[in-house]
Amino acid sequence: MPVVSLETFHSFSFGQESAEKVISEAALTLTYTSTDMSSLADGMGYISESGEVQPPFVWDPQQRLNLRAKLDAAFFHLYGVTNTDDIQYIYETFTTFQKKEEAKYGQYSSLQMCLHWFNALESGEPNANIVM
Repeated sequence: MPVVSLETFHSFSFGQESAEKVISEAALTLTYTSTDMSSLADGMGYISESGEVQPPFVWDPQQRLNLRAKLDAAFFHLYGVTNTDDIQYIYETFTTFQKKEEAKYGQYSSLQMCLHWFNALESGEPNANIVM
């Protein structure tokens, strides 16, 4: 089964940030959008100084698109997919998704953001401000 080893997951980094931290923060932001998920947030340590679970993240479609692209870029690195032509090919196999994004945004935004994130992560900048 194609799964990144725990050793790789824990040891890989993007600059000063571990892959584990980059991925965990993005995943938490994408999943913790309702108080129904507060146990997840608590388990991931998303608590205030007073020990209470912090409020859920606001559902922001643009931020979610950005974070999904960041996660894709991080996993491409973890799996050793480092050729941007290969990344583009993989994205273009999702033709229905591509057509929807091109109709909505005038371009395949997920692909473009992923390529920007891929370069930022490769440069050791996991907290870059990628805006499209």
